[in-house]
Amino acid sequence: MGNLLSFSVPPTADDRIVKAMQTFGMKQRDIAVLWSVFKKHDTKRLGVISTSVFYTDILFTQRTLFCDGLFDLIEGADPEAIDFGEFVAAITTFCFFEIPEILQFCFYVFDRDKNGFITQEEMRLFVDAMHCGNMSTNVQYALDNIRYENRAGKE
Repeated sequence: MGNLLSFSVPPTADDRIVKAMQTFGMKQRDIAVLWSVFKKHDTKRLGVISTSVFYTDILFTQRTLFCDGLFDLIEGADPEAIDFGEFVAAITTFCFFEIPEILQFCFYVFDRDKNGFITQEEMRLFVDAMHCGNMSTNVQYALDNIRYENRAGKE
């Protein structure tokens, strides 16, 4: 986006914003609300915010593999910076997920090789992310004792 001529009004809607408006029935005033949040955090007025600011100051969460999967899903251009179109796509995608979509998203994020299966290591990464690296001994024991089948269906 580069330097924006006027920072008081939202930039022209890109494909991501148009899609969000159509998919979720958003109005221009909804985009204006998101723009006010975005520009508050774009302190250098470059038309981007850092990914770390997005997590800490907007979502109030730690950056995790799970969270970064959201930007994989929306195909963000830079893993360390978010433009306004990506911001709108990330917020609307995350906020409008229903339970089946959340489960699909989790599977998408942790099936790292995208082969349609979750390996023991991928499952461990998922559980570790959900516990922010602080798994109890009971959870660790359960993970160590789950019986996994190989892709051929043999144990």
